[in-house]
Amino acid sequence: MRAYNYKKNKTKNKFYLFLLGIVVLFCLCFYIFKNNMSTILTYISYPYIYISDFFNNFSSNNKIIEENNELLKENLNLKIELEKQQIEQEEINTLKNLLDLKNVYTNYDLINATVISKNKDYFFNYIIIDKGKDYGILKDSAVVSSNGLIGKVEEVMDKTSLVKLITSDSKISIKIIEDVKIYYGMTLEYKDNKLFLEVDDISLIKEESDVYTTGYGIFPEGIYVGKIKKYNGLLYVAIEDLSNLKYVLVLGNKIND
Repeated sequence: MRAYNYKKNKTKNKFYLFLLGIVVLFCLCFYIFKNNMSTILTYISYPYIYISDFFNNFSSNNKIIEENNELLKENLNLKIELEKQQIEQEEINTLKNLLDLKNVYTNYDLINATVISKNKDYFFNYIIIDKGKDYGILKDSAVVSSNGLIGKVEEVMDKTSLVKLITSDSKISIKIIEDVKIYYGMTLEYKDNKLFLEVDDISLIKEESDVYTTGYGIFPEGIYVGKIKKYNGLLYVAIEDLSNLKYVLVLGNKIND
């Protein structure tokens, strides 16, 4: 009987010690929790903060990417608009220069034309303009741009015409007017936007002198070709880039004829 009571008391004591341990542990945890509340909450909040920051950064990066894409689109649109305005201004300037030419060639019937095609099969020695028989275009008529002579009408159709450019191998009789002096010569060849000339004495010719057709050959007299330049002992006239040519004038019949 005594042994039974001893075992029973021993079990009770263990239970009380276990409860006491739990109470002590609870108090200890409460004490630690109470005095380290901010630290514990900080550690507990780390996963939330990390996940929140991740999604915030992801959203922020997407927003930045979208804003950058919008800025790129705006810059591209501005660039396109600027280039468009520059092209339009160049066309306006070209048309103004062509109008000025009408004051120069007052004794010709003048016909405005637009270049609609460049014939690659002829190595850019020919262009097609949007005027033909319907507009009174005549074969062998001189064709000029705002910078000077560019060629002659080779073939005339109803709606269009084929123009042979001075870049071809045909020679043109020219005269160089320098103050009151006149020097005669011929065109030699075209190369790198330069129309080289042949005269008797190059040393007599000054740069910036005006070059005109003489009237001998396929072109009438007095058509402006360009200004004299010198290069390595050679004379030439600078010709505009005919591959970018857009507007021209066709010189028809002389009004006084």
